[in-house]
Amino acid sequence: MSSEKDIEYVLNSMTFLASMHELELTENAPKIAKAKLMFFGKDNYTRCPCDPDSDRSCISEHCLKDIQHDGICHCRCYKLKRNV
Repeated sequence: MSSEKDIEYVLNSMTFLASMHELELTENAPKIAKAKLMFFGKDNYTRCPCDPDSDRSCISEHCLKDIQHDGICHCRCYKLKRNV
């Protein structure tokens, strides 16, 4: 089972990746972080839990193309930032 510390680590890492690419996390991010930990562990959190056998991973080229085309990534974790 994942600890709160591990979930916080993954969420912070995902937030950092999003900010580096001028994206933001969706409200699904905490659930997806837990799924990533359960399936792949803390060291492999970038893998896509929705499409684990593809080349998709957090902020991969494939993921970024999905976001540019659809406004959101395949697993509904990252999205384009709204300019308010």
